Amino acid sequence: SGSHHWYKSPPKNIIHKGSKNLKAQFPAFEKYIIVFNNLSETQINDKLTNLKKKNGFKLKHTLLHTIKGCAATIDKQLANDLLMDPDIQYIEKDSIYSDQLFDRKEMFDTNAIPLWHQTMTNTIPTTTDNFSSVNCYVVDTGIMANHAEFSSNQVFMAYNSISKSINAQDDNGHGTCVASLIGGNSVGISNKTALHSVKVLDSSGSGYVSDIIAGLNWIMRYKKPNCIINMSFGGGYSRSLDTTIRQCILANIPIVCSSGNSGIDASNSSPANSSGVYTISAYDSTKTRPTWSNFGPVITTFAPGDAVKAAWNDSTSSYYLVSGTSFACPITVGIIVRFLAVFPNATLLQITNFLNKSEINNEIINVGSNNTPNKRIVFNQANTII
Repeated sequence: SGSHHWYKSPPKNIIHKGSKNLKAQFPAFEKYIIVFNNLSETQINDKLTNLKKKNGFKLKHTLLHTIKGCAATIDKQLANDLLMDPDIQYIEKDSIYSDQLFDRKEMFDTNAIPLWHQTMTNTIPTTTDNFSSVNCYVVDTGIMANHAEFSSNQVFMAYNSISKSINAQDDNGHGTCVASLIGGNSVGISNKTALHSVKVLDSSGSGYVSDIIAGLNWIMRYKKPNCIINMSFGGGYSRSLDTTIRQCILANIPIVCSSGNSGIDASNSSPANSSGVYTISAYDSTKTRPTWSNFGPVITTFAPGDAVKAAWNDSTSSYYLVSGTSFACPITVGIIVRFLAVFPNATLLQITNFLNKSEINNEIINVGSNNTPNKRIVFNQANTII
């Protein structure tokens, strides 16, 4: 496959062929993502059939629709042998990503707080709003389908990549929160949006990169038209995830992700730095970037993300005030959903043009650095006419 040109030094989680000291690289059993060279589906299935017969290989996911490969738990001796396989392009050590929740506060009077995130983005719901023609894939901890924020038959249990045996219900709360800000009846930006729960994060709000890739692989295989993906999580650079995201973008699926809550330049965090995604930073009700919200040139725009009222999975009527770039992300998704409802299956270029035209410039206080775009997104109905 030729030599790879890294812009930075090669990521530490890529295992290179011909490496010395393999025993140090491969602990007894580890999770890995194996990416094949350009093999057909049949060839991949044949290879996996053979690998499954070996001791020390436990297959978790077969990946055919984004990257061509698999995720598996492999012992070090076998991993060592696999590096000699000419059909294998690279092996990446699996890593863990986490949701981008910064803080969550109880609401003692759930009616007292004005929904400033709707006011600021020009998305206060009207009685005639209905964005059910748009399919949103919430790649997260799951969704509590029977929460009061959601209409009946609005939430679909799409896929659970952590456990195939159970559905994609939420056992954490974060995914329900994110989904409510996209399509919730009272707190949402675009109510009645069709919400598809793709569970890739566990009850603690964390998940393996391989499970996230498997979720995106599933979306690529079964995606409905006029769709969008929300990814409110992040971690270190993953070549496999980056390649997977690129395949989704080439298939004209818009992906919106959180910039992260470390108060740093988001250029080194994934998926915030993936080419072609919309990366969202947060601002508060005074239009100030909170010190924890990531910044930098990879930011697409700012959206409300501090003390925002949203649903949680404690009960069917549970709400909290949540803070984090995890929540600026779905608010932006909701605004794009409103555009897709008027202009179904718009190209990414058309979506980008809509966002550019719908931005208010130079209002965010403390953007973080000179190379961070000072823009905040609002909904403008006039800009949905192309």
